[in-house]
Amino acid sequence: MIWRKLSLALALILCLTGLASAGSVYVTTANEEVGHAWLFGSRNGASKTCWLALPRHVVLAFDHQSLIPLRFKTNAGTWGESGPPIAVSDIPGALEAAGDDDLAFAPVLVGPRPGECLDRLGLQPYAYDAALNRRDPLFIYSLLPSSFGNFGAGVETGMTGDGGLLRLGAADPSDAATYFKQGLSGAVATLARPSGVDPFAMILSVEAGQALSLRFDRIRAAFELVEAAALAADREQRSVTTGLPYEIVAFDGLTRGDGPSTAFASSSACWRVAPEGGKRGVSLTIGPDDGALRGLSVVQAPGCGEAPLDVIVDQRPRGASGWSLATRCNTIPAATGTGACHLDLRAARELRITVVTKGEIGISALRLY
Repeated sequence: MIWRKLSLALALILCLTGLASAGSVYVTTANEEVGHAWLFGSRNGASKTCWLALPRHVVLAFDHQSLIPLRFKTNAGTWGESGPPIAVSDIPGALEAAGDDDLAFAPVLVGPRPGECLDRLGLQPYAYDAALNRRDPLFIYSLLPSSFGNFGAGVETGMTGDGGLLRLGAADPSDAATYFKQGLSGAVATLARPSGVDPFAMILSVEAGQALSLRFDRIRAAFELVEAAALAADREQRSVTTGLPYEIVAFDGLTRGDGPSTAFASSSACWRVAPEGGKRGVSLTIGPDDGALRGLSVVQAPGCGEAPLDVIVDQRPRGASGWSLATRCNTIPAATGTGACHLDLRAARELRITVVTKGEIGISALRLY
């Protein structure tokens, strides 16, 4: 009883300060549908992308098959836009993880930048059991113009969930008539804890004074599969267009003009570099993003060097001290969308790429595939 009173008091304080609804956003679509979504940041250290979680039916197109991008408005009053939403039913295993097909995720294209979305996707499964057993109070934040504000809620008596589904009721019966209406889909019931506020369940539909909602541990499990599929698709697209991202860790050579990171950022720039005295070439050490590498290309476009030159590629696990030979190849005059230097690296590796030369050369690009 003491915990319940403290939890309720904490929830009220957090709601009054606006923290309880930090991740909730108001959603509109080209179909003139309105609803809510939860704005959160990826836990993936490489991407830190901002995402939206919301019911699939909110972004369903007129054909009742495809999903359409959405516009959203944050608590601060700023508007943003998403990319094409991804339904859990389109990703192997995600539907089973969610336990319901009325769920989709959409990457943020306009609005908060990667790394700026600090909210996450809720509690571990065991924390739900404890909260359900204690019947901890919940709060729901409605952003509908006709029913704007916070109201208390709880899991209905006798309901422990059907898979990942819970039925929620308003703590004050009069709030049900005010807030449980069309457009509340995607609104989130939050749980106040001493460490902060966590999303507890997302409303999928309202009927007869109750809200059918999906547990956030199921939402998180589904998102992990959706994000993994999205990252794999993005890598595949990059591999045949601009190349995979990488970080230049170090370079060895005497540079004239721009360094490699500046030169490679422009399609028309050229990194001009010569070996230091007595060395047999110039080299770049790079750290690719996590994932497999099929190959790379060192490009010397016309006017920036004369291909082909010999290239030696060494590799090592991150943090290791020694190098081992990965492949030998040549520079090429233009990127072709496939690696001129063939690799078969299944995990993240640092690469040292040495272009053999006795004098100054130009390198216009380095592409990974």
